[in-house]
Amino acid sequence: MYAVLIAGWVFTLPNLLGRERLRIGLSLIGKTLLIGVIGIIVIWAVYTPFISRYPAERQLRDAQFLLGSYGFRSAVNFDLALIKHAATRPLGQYVLGVLMVQQRSAGGNTNFFLGEVSGTGSRSYFPLMYLLKEPLALHLLTLIALLIGLSRVMAGAAGASRQVGTRLRRWIAEHFTQFSSMTVIAIYWIISIKSPLNIGVRHILPTFPFIYLLVSREIALWLRPGHETTASQNIGERLKNIYRLYITVIPKYLAVCALLLWLIIDTALAFPHFLSYYNELAGGNTNGWRIAVDSNYDWGQDLKRLVQFMDAPPSGGKIPKIQLDYFGGANPRYYLGDRFEPWRSSRGPTHGYFAISSSFRQGAFGAPAPGFTRKPENSYEWLKQYQPIAQIGNSIFVYNLP
Repeated sequence: MYAVLIAGWVFTLPNLLGRERLRIGLSLIGKTLLIGVIGIIVIWAVYTPFISRYPAERQLRDAQFLLGSYGFRSAVNFDLALIKHAATRPLGQYVLGVLMVQQRSAGGNTNFFLGEVSGTGSRSYFPLMYLLKEPLALHLLTLIALLIGLSRVMAGAAGASRQVGTRLRRWIAEHFTQFSSMTVIAIYWIISIKSPLNIGVRHILPTFPFIYLLVSREIALWLRPGHETTASQNIGERLKNIYRLYITVIPKYLAVCALLLWLIIDTALAFPHFLSYYNELAGGNTNGWRIAVDSNYDWGQDLKRLVQFMDAPPSGGKIPKIQLDYFGGANPRYYLGDRFEPWRSSRGPTHGYFAISSSFRQGAFGAPAPGFTRKPENSYEWLKQYQPIAQIGNSIFVYNLP
């Protein structure tokens, strides 16, 4: 990202000889490296207390174990060298985390997406999840912003005789903040789309602030009244100016206010199931499991709601016991005590009340993608003939099996 920004900045410098342009470029690279050095110092200071009571031998042994299957061994050797020296041990712990993230991303994850279960990911995953997991009102505001920006660019291109390179250079120079934001979005999205790790729209969250800022800027410019161009003292001309400057923008304000109101109402209606939110294009929250699960829909957040359902089911009375296949970090035994029995597909059919998290359900029900294999005993074939009697907080399905 920094390399693209430096190149963009140097590209915008007007009427400079190659040597002067190179000097400025090297100066920017030096300043960027200084930013990196400051970052390393901050990281070192933050990580130092966290490894102060971590035995060096244990840290080294843990790193060797965690990076045992990491492909690029030079990076592993560099990290181990940092850990072996007392002064750089904090940085070694940080680099270990970076390498583990890269290893996790490269390894992918078994996931359900659009009816299929795969471990290799899909290039359409993040674009589609962004389309379906973000509110429609935001997408409409984005569409308006794109149309406004494109129309302004086209108008500028039509009225200019300069070459494309010259126009591009001037645009970057005058809009470097927007250029920087678009650079971050583009590079981050390209890397994310290429990654086989498709487990949640949360992995592109760092780009959202840049998207919001770009959209907000274009909408604000669209709403801004024009400047009075007629200096006539004629009352009729003044009234025309007032109409053109202030009355004609009212529909724009009404449209934006309507979209913002829609956004507020949509957010309020999603409460408290924000994690499992899907917009209207996906059929809403209760149908999001048909698209993708995991952190898009089910992170075990509805376990306590399952307890409430068992205490007061629609049929009345109280559910004394339930078999449960739960996806999440909570401990069902803490909330249910001896009222539940852990279950899984390979144990075969059960009877009575049975609950299963949507991540496990869709992972078993989805068709294996080409090249992906799943053991028949893990496919919940015996469950497919039954319909759930309840959907707890969107993410847990409850059955009453004969």
